[in-house]
Amino acid sequence: MMELMINIRNFINDRLFSLLDLNLARISLNRRKCSVKKIGAKLKLSYSKQSIPSKTYVQKLILRCSNKRKIVKVKNQRSMPNSIIRFIKFNKERTIKKKGLEASYKTAHKIEEKFGKKYSSSVIRKYRFKLGFRLRRIRKCPKQNDLQKLQRLIWCQRNRDCDFKDYIFVDETTIVVYDQPIYHLRLPSSRPEAIPSSYKFECKIHVWGGISYNGATEFASIKMPVLYKPFKKVLNTGSNLTLGKMQTFNAFLLIALVTICLISFLSASAIPESIDQTGLELAGLFNKECEKFSQEILWCTMEIVNIFFSNKFISLALNLILTIIDLSEFSVRI
Repeated sequence: MMELMINIRNFINDRLFSLLDLNLARISLNRRKCSVKKIGAKLKLSYSKQSIPSKTYVQKLILRCSNKRKIVKVKNQRSMPNSIIRFIKFNKERTIKKKGLEASYKTAHKIEEKFGKKYSSSVIRKYRFKLGFRLRRIRKCPKQNDLQKLQRLIWCQRNRDCDFKDYIFVDETTIVVYDQPIYHLRLPSSRPEAIPSSYKFECKIHVWGGISYNGATEFASIKMPVLYKPFKKVLNTGSNLTLGKMQTFNAFLLIALVTICLISFLSASAIPESIDQTGLELAGLFNKECEKFSQEILWCTMEIVNIFFSNKFISLALNLILTIIDLSEFSVRI
């Protein structure tokens, strides 16, 4: 039994450290020679498949997009009156002062209502670029894989003591602007407001966790069992972890930490309305000490348990680990 536990531990460590190869080849995109919309769509597709396109493929795509842009410039030779150009400039300056950005199609609708002339969003965007407004409204954020979430988590740990008084971070906040033009920036507000990324902006980093209008993000303090040592070496920080919402959270490293370490939650963003006692027992989180905390709530819904066991490898590893580790050491407190 001890040999089986050691083999499982080594297998999990090998799997984790294979995910920690952070020195991946970065793709540098020259935005003056490519279409941000085309490259962004291709990167979104690659993220949904949890893969990165090759550098040669992206270079071919950039060349193809640059050729198409030349053709579009020839087609869109229709001149625009100065009154409409001044309206576009005034509208963009007004929206930027409000720390937001209006979509090009909305500006086109306003021009049609005020001047009675129809322009496509691509024409509005072209004149907006000529005026010096190189900002884009970001439609969607790509699905993040476990490696990207792990990178954000490590960055969060190394910078958790920094004073971010200018920002109110929400769960899954993306504030990367230089590398990939498909993330958006969150500004301090009661509700998050999106401003698109641009090389004109100062470079920011994606922070996973914080405060949102739905409540505070969950923070967990992990005590130091024997199995936590390799994770501490990776994080290279203290013993505090910043977690997102449990329902949407599937990073492999933190799933392993939740299952093999003693975690006590200090605060939570939301408490489920119904507490599933069966879910508590299945997850191994029920503890006799909960009687001492009658005013506090111990919870773990079946939905969370299903997420934990959704991956076949994780399901097999957890079933073996939960049968080996003494479950009386587990306690989750809010």
